[in-house]
Amino acid sequence: MRKLLLATYIAIATLSSAQTPSSLTLAEKVVDASGLKANLENSFVQSMEAATQQLKATGGEELANAAMDAIRKFFTANVKWEEIRPTYAKAYAAEFTEAELAELLAFYESPTGKKLAAKSTGLSADAAKAMKDKLNSKMPELQAEVMKIVREHMESKQKAGK
Repeated sequence: MRKLLLATYIAIATLSSAQTPSSLTLAEKVVDASGLKANLENSFVQSMEAATQQLKATGGEELANAAMDAIRKFFTANVKWEEIRPTYAKAYAAEFTEAELAELLAFYESPTGKKLAAKSTGLSADAAKAMKDKLNSKMPELQAEVMKIVREHMESKQKAGK
């Protein structure tokens, strides 16, 4: 009897989270309305801009700009939204019911949802910068702690080797 109840529970849970064609279609609409494409592109460019700062420091502005141009071209040529979009839609469809997807879509189609989608890239960038600034101010403390651990580890290996 317990096995039958467990099997029934698993079947119901599987059915409730099943990705139907309609849930995938709805999830694609949510992904589009949420501004995810722009966020993905901007996140990639911002992470690469941070990497090119080192080039700017060592090779100058011209080198950094040339590297960023190459990175943007690479992204455009190799990261196709049409190929990535279904992956996000499947993830959304797996995590949300059709009713929840419909609610999300209604939100993103509302004035507030459109505003969130339009501003989320900037908000994410601002939050990332604030986090980076906070971590940078604490970096000497972290480096000292890591070096202490490395020293202790090396000392214990030396003692063990004697």
